[in-house]
Amino acid sequence: MARENVYERKACVTIHWEVENFSFCWERKGECIFSPEFTVDSMRGIRWILWLYPRHDRNRNSVSYYLQRLPSEMKDIVEVEVEFFFLAEDGSILKEAPKERKTFEVLDYWGADDFVMQEEVLTTSKKAFLQRDVLRTRCKIWRPDVTNMWETQMFAKTIINCECKSFVWNIEGFCPTIYGIEYPIISASGKKVAYLKLFAHTIYEIEIRTVPFPQCVKRFSLQTFLIDSKRNKIDCGLRQYSDNSIFRFAIPFIPNRIMQNKDMYLNNDTLSLYFECAFSTGDDIYVLERIDSEISALLNRRGVHLYSGQQCITPTVNQREDGSDLKADITSLYKDGILCDATLRTETETFLAHSLVLSARSPVFRAMFDSDFKEKFNGIVDIVDLEDDTLRRMIQYMYTDIVDEITWESALKLFTAADKYQVEALKKKCSCFLRDNLCHTNVCDVLVFSDLHQDDVLKRSAQAYILQHAEVVLNSDKWKMLMKNNITLTSETMYMNWKKD
Repeated sequence: MARENVYERKACVTIHWEVENFSFCWERKGECIFSPEFTVDSMRGIRWILWLYPRHDRNRNSVSYYLQRLPSEMKDIVEVEVEFFFLAEDGSILKEAPKERKTFEVLDYWGADDFVMQEEVLTTSKKAFLQRDVLRTRCKIWRPDVTNMWETQMFAKTIINCECKSFVWNIEGFCPTIYGIEYPIISASGKKVAYLKLFAHTIYEIEIRTVPFPQCVKRFSLQTFLIDSKRNKIDCGLRQYSDNSIFRFAIPFIPNRIMQNKDMYLNNDTLSLYFECAFSTGDDIYVLERIDSEISALLNRRGVHLYSGQQCITPTVNQREDGSDLKADITSLYKDGILCDATLRTETETFLAHSLVLSARSPVFRAMFDSDFKEKFNGIVDIVDLEDDTLRRMIQYMYTDIVDEITWESALKLFTAADKYQVEALKKKCSCFLRDNLCHTNVCDVLVFSDLHQDDVLKRSAQAYILQHAEVVLNSDKWKMLMKNNITLTSETMYMNWKKD
């Protein structure tokens, strides 16, 4: 009888989603943080994603929380019950949106516009909401019409990638009039992310200007100290900025007074400033930790899947660690050209591979090697519509699940190749890269590209970006040209804005 109850009661899927380094979120008004994508087969394979707006597009002072349905094989309208929470580190509830029953079509979203005030999260109740700078959220989903669901909990993270560093800037030969001395701030990877410029104005102040590089830094925090002659640190204030513009601040010491008290503030005529800086780069990291199910031994057979932004991961129970070299061993066969039985040819280069790997990764290649096509008999596939580098990258991904040093142009070409050969995981990676790198100059191209390749998630992201930056995009030459050449697509985009209002 107990076994029947497990199947018959109305169970739910609970998603525990944490956002690490939340105080360094760089998203501006109307821009959101995404969770990993997820789906549960007992919900008929419907895919979902969570959104978090640190600064909502209607109310910059609020944090918003949404659930969106993504495209999947199941197209029917679905009815679910949804409940949202923000949690303390001990799991206690800090904020709650009562359970509501909603119907979702594909790409529909629903949530709490003003779930919590930003000031409450970042200032007045920061100790409760952001223990160790982690925002902890929970979303519970029920299918009221489904009773044969396992009680399932999923644990995922989005990590806002930030780097911290400290350094001393020694200004030798300090005098009351200094203009434009520079100090570069270098990241751990060797990139220059910003530089400091110092100006001393005799009887007024010491001014420091921080010039960030927008392509490297999304949010910048700088704590400044003056080191006196006894090596004591004197606090000169904390500044935080997120608009990528030059920002200025003054050290509360008048240059002339420093010179009058050289024994206190200078060491061999050298002014020493100590900085602690932290900055986010905009490269969010998605981490999938684990899945807990009522009957974990059946986890694989029940078919619970998570998507780490792009790549589908099917967890297992007590997964063996000694198989971790399997991928490397198979890749070595490709790199060393051992036992290759397939030849892929572009117009200028030939690539050796294994038909088994190609077939496992691509239904298109599988059809070629498993039917009466000529490729089955001679193992040669002519691919004249792909550049050498694009094909090389696609083959490498098939063996390694890795795309190295992807750029905007290579992402577009890889997406097209992955779409043609149905390498869905690679297509998702490229789609996410394009989505994360939208800007005013490329969003119209991405809108057309996503519509051509029927990528609804990328298309929706491009449309949302256009509406969020309407003043710039809608006045651009590219948008005006798009209105002439594709009135249906531009009308659909503008209709979204009307529907939203």
